[in-house]
Amino acid sequence: MARLNVNPTRVELRNLTDRLQIATRGHTLLKEKQDSLVRNFREMTEEAVIQRRIVEERLGTLFKNYQHASIESDDRFLQHSLNASQFQMDVSTSLHHVLGVRVPSYRLAELPDKNSVPVGGETSSYYTPIVIKELEVDQEELSENLVKLAELEKKCFLIGEEIIATRRRVNSLEYKTIPDLTETIAYIKMKIEDAERSQIAKLIKL
Repeated sequence: MARLNVNPTRVELRNLTDRLQIATRGHTLLKEKQDSLVRNFREMTEEAVIQRRIVEERLGTLFKNYQHASIESDDRFLQHSLNASQFQMDVSTSLHHVLGVRVPSYRLAELPDKNSVPVGGETSSYYTPIVIKELEVDQEELSENLVKLAELEKKCFLIGEEIIATRRRVNSLEYKTIPDLTETIAYIKMKIEDAERSQIAKLIKL
C-alpha cells in the first residue's frame, strides 16, 4: 500500500471516496466476469479434449483403411482414386461474443464431391474397392471434426487470454488501487479531524 500524494481537503476526500466506490464496484464486476470466464473455459476445454480424441480415432481409422487399400488395390489405381477424392476445404468464419470476448465459429462450406471420379478413366463404382470408398467417407468425417476442433481450441485460447487480462485487472484493483485509496482516505480524515480539533482549541482559548 502507498498513500496517494494529494492535499488533505474535503474536496479530495469526496473525490477519493467516489473513486473508491467505483473501484470496489468494478472489482466486484470483474471478479464475476472472471469466474464466468473460468467456467466457460473449463467446459470448452473438456469439449476440446473429447473432440481431439475423436480426431485421433478418425486418423487411426483412416490410416488403417489406407493400409488395407494399399494391400488390396494397385498402387497406381489407389493414387488416382485418392487424388480424385482430394478437395480444398472452404471454411467460413463468423464472430460472436462470449462474455465480451469475440470468438470465431468455423463452418465447413464445401465438402468433397462424392460423385467425383479419379483421373485416368475406368472408375465406376463397380471397379472401386469398398476400402477406397471408406477412405473417402473417413476423409469427410475427419475434415468436419478437424474444423470443429480448430474452433474449440481457438475459443479456448482467446478466452484463456481474456482470463489472464481480467485476473491482472482484478489483482491490480484488489491489491493496489483499493488499498491505496483506503489508506489515503483514512489519512485525509485524520488530517481533517486534527485540523478541527486544533480550531476548537483555538476557539476555546479565545
